[in-house]
Amino acid sequence: MIDPAEYSQWLYPQTHVNDTEPMISDSPLAYHPPTHPTPGWPANPRMHLGRLYMQLGEFLDYYTGRHNPSLSLELRRELLSANEADDLDVRMKELIPKEDLALFPQLYPSPQKWPPTLLIHGKADRALKLRESLHLYRILKHGGADVTMMVVDGQDHSFDYQKGAEELFGRTIFDAAAEFLVKRLYP
Repeated sequence: MIDPAEYSQWLYPQTHVNDTEPMISDSPLAYHPPTHPTPGWPANPRMHLGRLYMQLGEFLDYYTGRHNPSLSLELRRELLSANEADDLDVRMKELIPKEDLALFPQLYPSPQKWPPTLLIHGKADRALKLRESLHLYRILKHGGADVTMMVVDGQDHSFDYQKGAEELFGRTIFDAAAEFLVKRLYP
C-alpha cells in the first residue's frame, strides 16, 4: 500500500493551503529504467496519486473538489447502509450536487448515445470492487446499450500489466478486446 505521509503535499487540505500556486492538470509520465530496483514503476510521484486517493477512499473528493463535507464519505455511508430493496441509484443522485452529476454517467446512462462498451474486470480486484463493474453492466444492458462484460478469474487490478500478461491473456482477453473494437469501428 502507498504511505500517505510520503504524499502529504498532494492531500487535502494541503492542496488548498496556497492559492498562489497554479493548479496542475497534467504531469509528465516517467518510469524507472530497467536498471532500477523497480523497473517500469512510476518515477513521477504524482503518478501514484490516483491509486492513493482510491486507497484512502477519497477519490471522488478530488475528482469533484468536494472535500468538506466529503462526497466520498457521504456516498460510502449510503452504500453501506443500503439493502437490496433500496433504489440505490436514486439515493446516490440525491447526494451528488446537480452540477457534478454529469461526472457520474453510470447514474444517467443514455443507451442511445452511450458508446459500445467492453468491461474487463479481475474477479480478485482489490482496487475496484467487481460489483461496481457488474452494476454498470446491468444498468447499460437494461437500457439497451451495446455492452459486454468479461470477468477474469483470480486476477487483481491491472492484471494486464503483469509480466507475461500477453502470453497469459493474449488469446482470451486481448484478442477479444481487439475483436470487440474492430467489430464496432468497422461494422
